[in-house]
Amino acid sequence: MQETDLEGSEREFRQACAAGRHDDAVALIFERYGVGLLRFLADRLPSRADAEDVLSDVAVKMLSAVPTLDLRCSARAWAYTVARNAAIDFHRRPHRRPGRNMSLTSPEAAGVAQQLRTTTAAYLKTSVKNRFRELRQQLPEEDQTVLVLRLDRGFSWDEIAAVTLPGTSGQAQQAETARLRQRFKRAKDKLQALATREGLLD
Repeated sequence: MQETDLEGSEREFRQACAAGRHDDAVALIFERYGVGLLRFLADRLPSRADAEDVLSDVAVKMLSAVPTLDLRCSARAWAYTVARNAAIDFHRRPHRRPGRNMSLTSPEAAGVAQQLRTTTAAYLKTSVKNRFRELRQQLPEEDQTVLVLRLDRGFSWDEIAAVTLPGTSGQAQQAETARLRQRFKRAKDKLQALATREGLLD
């Protein structure tokens, strides 16, 4: 499912959390943003299998966090923050593979997880996109994050700031978004130069 009706999704997520329906809240995150999260992880991990495993780890982390979650950003930004941190943890402990089974108790959540694996198969097998992914992985981790969130996921600059520097607001957030804009431009120029050198762009 596409990342559409963001305001409605945010409202449903917060209502589920407030009602104590924690695994329904996490299932909603995966229903709305799961495909994007899996693609986001696939862009920064060695293989599709690793991305799927880490996505399972993300679900477990979310379930642990939701009961006491004090959300100061959008649910979408929070979801990508958890995914980014899980990817960083994976690289820090490359021999640790998270459990494959998502700890979501509702049958709907299990169905969403299976749908994610199926619907992303074509995307992950596309050769040109895979080559761009390989080139992007040559950039620093923060450059990769900013490019993916801005270009692929359509995040606002405030949402990206919430992912890269959680808890910012006011002048600190403005300064962070200004820094991210500059970083984005430099990263995009670097990626374009790499792609041109590889013959992917004219």
